[in-house]
Amino acid sequence: MTRTGRIALAVVGLMVAGAVMGAISGVVVAQVLGAVHGSLDLLFEAVVWRVSALIGAVCGAVLAPLASFTILRHAPLWRVFTDTTVGSVVGGCAGLLLEPGGDLRVLVSLATIGFLLAVAHLAWSTRRAKRPAEQAA
Repeated sequence: MTRTGRIALAVVGLMVAGAVMGAISGVVVAQVLGAVHGSLDLLFEAVVWRVSALIGAVCGAVLAPLASFTILRHAPLWRVFTDTTVGSVVGGCAGLLLEPGGDLRVLVSLATIGFLLAVAHLAWSTRRAKRPAEQAA
């Protein structure tokens, strides 16, 4: 396989993994929204699951490769996906506190901010953990 083929395969793999984790994040935030509002119908509504999974999947498919190939090149992949997924869920749930009505733009914006804060934290902690090893060399 050529170098270009390997890069393309890595990008597609990151996009798929990002889409899966993004879909999970979107559904979790939608379920928290339903639980907060006490709407049991919302918890089991297929349209809510599909829309929230689709929005999360699109965001994850775009942001995961972007973050992985730029600022998080040296971070372990399992940390990239777990930390950013948790950051997205926390950001989306924070949107529920700021916008109790569940405005979609606020939820998606704050979930993206949560993702970016998780990326920044992971980049900082990866760089900090790498420094002592570099000094010993």
